[in-house]
Amino acid sequence: MTIPKAFSGQQTPAGAKRMRDNAETDRLAALALEAELVATFGRVPSRLQQAALELLSVTLVRSRRLRAAGRQDHDERVLAERLLQRLGLTDTAPAETAKDVVPA
Repeated sequence: MTIPKAFSGQQTPAGAKRMRDNAETDRLAALALEAELVATFGRVPSRLQQAALELLSVTLVRSRRLRAAGRQDHDERVLAERLLQRLGLTDTAPAETAKDVVPA
């Protein structure tokens, strides 16, 4: 008895093509978002800031894709929020954790 290809763990050619197409679409969306973020930054970012902006754009695109598929994107949202705070692109200060609060 042979296992149907759909259940064998192998990708069908159409599935592999869809994944490549999605990856290319996500790459282009991340590049466009990164360009917008650099423009919002207000100055030429350092290499470290440029890397953080690239990571932020990829994370935001992944988060959108996960939400569109009905999956949770909590980890991506937390990472994006931290990157925004580190880059100084948010108005809010980092949230206090229970360890940071000293009882009176």
